[in-house]
Amino acid sequence: MEEIKKKRGRPLKDGARRNKVRTMMNDEETRKLREISKRSGLSQMDIMRIGTGMFINQLEKLYPDVEVVGDFGEDSYEFEDFEEGMYDDFESDDEEDYDDI
Repeated sequence: MEEIKKKRGRPLKDGARRNKVRTMMNDEETRKLREISKRSGLSQMDIMRIGTGMFINQLEKLYPDVEVVGDFGEDSYEFEDFEEGMYDDFESDDEEDYDDI
């Protein structure tokens, strides 16, 4: 007679975030990410996810005949998706441009 194995742990959900990504950033990039997180109220990881989605959307606009990554579904972001005025008070502490993030 075969013994039935009991499942352990929490059941896996569809779309669960189980993958870890490690990144290396210099001090200035880290400062910028922390400042954006602080001023927007979003976590640093949410900002990176949003940035990835926005980058993919831009690539798809530039190359409409090429499937860049695949369907991002609900995780597809446009800059317009964010609350109007959310970044109105965002000013750099120095005269640096944030386009290089």
